[in-house]
Amino acid sequence: MKSLHDAVSEIQRTKWTFNNNFDVRLEMESPLASECGLRNLDVNLYIKGFEVPQVGVSSFIEHYVLDRHRVAMGIWEPVVFTFNFRDFNNLELYNKFVKYVSGEREAYFDDYKFKISLYKLADHIDDEEEKLVLQIDNCYITTVSALKFSNDSEAQVLEFDVQVKSATSVDPIIV
Repeated sequence: MKSLHDAVSEIQRTKWTFNNNFDVRLEMESPLASECGLRNLDVNLYIKGFEVPQVGVSSFIEHYVLDRHRVAMGIWEPVVFTFNFRDFNNLELYNKFVKYVSGEREAYFDDYKFKISLYKLADHIDDEEEKLVLQIDNCYITTVSALKFSNDSEAQVLEFDVQVKSATSVDPIIV
């Protein structure tokens, strides 16, 4: 049996992996993003949660060829995912996203599409680099949810969801 000192030393030498150490970059370079104040905005301070999208096909194509049953993959489903944001500054971030969605209705797709990149940050300062986990092109915002008011904590921070869809019909690039 190991002593307490040996156990603590082993724990300190182990390089643990933390899954919540991430960086999300919304690469919005459009004039609409500049107009709404979302261009070059670091959203990591505001993100409460982000779920990596599920990838799959919408249907299977089944048919018989030369008396043999064949199953082929169908059309790729669009990539849809949701960000959960906290708004600290009197609805400023919420208003930016609502203005952006309103502008999408009147603009051409190339004028408001953007790219999302998800990076896994290093767990230890000295031995790791950030890793690109997910990159999705041709994204656009479909909905901005209603505000969620809560008195659960003293901070009473407002929360809202932003649903994003990718116009690219293939699965996201997982690196």
